[in-house]
Amino acid sequence: MSVITKRILVALFLLFSVYAVNSQSDILNRVDKFGKKYGYWKKYQSNGKLLWEGRFYNGEPVGDMFRYYPNGKMESRSKYYPNSPKVETITYHSNGEKASEGVFINKIKDGQWVYYSNKGILIAKEQWKLGKLDGKNYTYSPTDGVLLEESTWQQGKLHGDFKTYYITGQLRTSFAYNHHIIHGK
Repeated sequence: MSVITKRILVALFLLFSVYAVNSQSDILNRVDKFGKKYGYWKKYQSNGKLLWEGRFYNGEPVGDMFRYYPNGKMESRSKYYPNSPKVETITYHSNGEKASEGVFINKIKDGQWVYYSNKGILIAKEQWKLGKLDGKNYTYSPTDGVLLEESTWQQGKLHGDFKTYYITGQLRTSFAYNHHIIHGK
């Protein structure tokens, strides 16, 4: 066998090996020897439309996971980090507009969450700490984004200023709360 023929055979063997390894890693809906999800998974609705898809390692989601509405549009995109309780999530309205975005830690809301109308207008900002409202929260008009309400929360209870506004932006009411009880004037 000539040197050129041997090189061609080695190159073909390497190409075939790489193709075979890559093909195996993309086999859908696999489980490992312990019965845990592994690799790329897709789940379909009874009507045959895609419900969700994403990758798993050791039975846990990793990377981007996508959920879909019956109309085929994306319902949510969640980013899972290996060996971490943190999941960054964006949800969408059925018309494709962003509905909300925020972070889950151990499957509960944490940090800032932002919400949008089905027309893409900012309608709320919330501060969460370990699944409870905690911090300044704002509610806006879904038609034009004007601030309508602001409140302060501590461990899931109103604690501090609570204000409402007219659509013109003028102050309508103002209260103070102390652990969910109106306090002061």
